[in-house]
Amino acid sequence: MTVDDPLTAAIIDAVIKVHKELGPGFGEAIYRRALLIELRKREMTVGTEVEVDVTYVGEIIGRYRIDLLVERRVIVELKAIEKLAAVHYAQVRSYLHATRLPLGSCAHKRSMSGFGVRPDTPLADLDFRF
Repeated sequence: MTVDDPLTAAIIDAVIKVHKELGPGFGEAIYRRALLIELRKREMTVGTEVEVDVTYVGEIIGRYRIDLLVERRVIVELKAIEKLAAVHYAQVRSYLHATRLPLGSCAHKRSMSGFGVRPDTPLADLDFRF
């Protein structure tokens, strides 16, 4: 799956539409609810606040929540912040590793970024310029 993939292109388009409509200044929960509506309008299956177990040597050691899980294969993490940092990409990479899903992204108030983040993507290969 790449940005050229129809699913990822549709997710990016939905994020852009939400950000244009709402503009800056709201918290993450507002953008998440709006994006959920927009993706469902496009007839996508979307889970929100999906709980995932974190395991260590076969034992559950904790849980975390994915902001959005689109079509059961793309993680979208939303950040209502000025600029994404390496820690945000590391979070998505960890979620991908734990879920064994192939693709994830960070979305923030200015752009959709990090599409193509995979569990083995080195942080040095990601572009943090906005």
